[in-house]
Amino acid sequence: MSEKTLHLPKDRSVGKLYDLGDISPHSLKEPARLLDARGTIVVKRNNLLKLEISHEASQDLETRANAQQIELLDFARKEVA
Repeated sequence: MSEKTLHLPKDRSVGKLYDLGDISPHSLKEPARLLDARGTIVVKRNNLLKLEISHEASQDLETRANAQQIELLDFARKEVA
């Protein structure tokens, strides 16, 4: 099993990380695994991930500067009221 490691700030949460599985028929029946986006997180390499950055983290300049280090397939921004 091949894995990938995400290195997020250890001292604060960046938000919520959803591990959606590998998008196979079997994994679609399973609920997404919700993780606190903090510290070192290891997931299966082929799993689809969704990172929801918290409002606090989006305002933090250090988090914004390090955001490009996080390997994501798609990065979408939306304002939440």
